[in-house]
Amino acid sequence: MSWLSSASIYERRRIMLVFVVTMVIIPLAWWTQHSPKTEHPKEETSVGEVSQNLTPGFLSGSKQTVPLTTVAINQASAEDALIRTGMATYKNFGIRPVKIPGSTTTSTIVPTTVLPKDVCILNFLPEGTKVTIENTDNGRSVACHVRWQTIPSGMLVVLNAPLFQKISELTQAPIPVRISW
Repeated sequence: MSWLSSASIYERRRIMLVFVVTMVIIPLAWWTQHSPKTEHPKEETSVGEVSQNLTPGFLSGSKQTVPLTTVAINQASAEDALIRTGMATYKNFGIRPVKIPGSTTTSTIVPTTVLPKDVCILNFLPEGTKVTIENTDNGRSVACHVRWQTIPSGMLVVLNAPLFQKISELTQAPIPVRISW
């Protein structure tokens, strides 16, 4: 007990106090909470006569018949599940002006994107899905393939400018559309 011999008198007293309190309080707490088991008297039950005709109590009484009724369930058709409506705008996916290195001019000859002309940008369908976009104002529609890119807030779809011109004038953008796939 080298650690106890190097302890001061105050530390030794504290250790002794903790030891005594532990040795007295723990058994005292155990004895006061531990009560002798009380046995509950067993209730005697008498069975009486057993009836040969056992019928459940909830089946007794007159038989009631409940008439069958037809219930109409209001459910969206499968066709409606494949349609979304929202606003559409356009973007020119073709050739954009590119700054030529070492020059102060720009060139429109170098294409900056490789997106085909029949592309529309959507974020809720898998890429490559073929969709039909219908202008709800005039009924004209176009088909395009889905690509994933960022879309301006409030827009459902961004069409390539030549596709947008097939269903509306560029000056009318954004337009209300119905998308089906």
